[in-house]
Amino acid sequence: MARPEELLGYTYRAETYCGECIFDAVGTTRGDLLDAYPPGLAPEPWLDRCAELLGIDRGREASFDSEDFPKAISREQAAESLSCRSCGEPLALQLAIKRPAPS
Repeated sequence: MARPEELLGYTYRAETYCGECIFDAVGTTRGDLLDAYPPGLAPEPWLDRCAELLGIDRGREASFDSEDFPKAISREQAAESLSCRSCGEPLALQLAIKRPAPS
């Protein structure tokens, strides 16, 4: 798996998401996981905790499907044209950033 500073986003359920939007994407299908960590946390520690709760080994991405759990997209893997399904921002302009605090 890529180091957090190399991450651009995530593939989940045949869609591409940025670091901000992955919370809502997973929360839509697994709302119980949104409470795994508080707002303001970066997506990687949150996804690590969620994977732990679900018994998923994120270090072995071949052991799970992106239909079931998000897979990281690194700079090396990303096509320049990838954009986030939710916000529409190109992933090339983003890093997996901190989860926004609720308003």
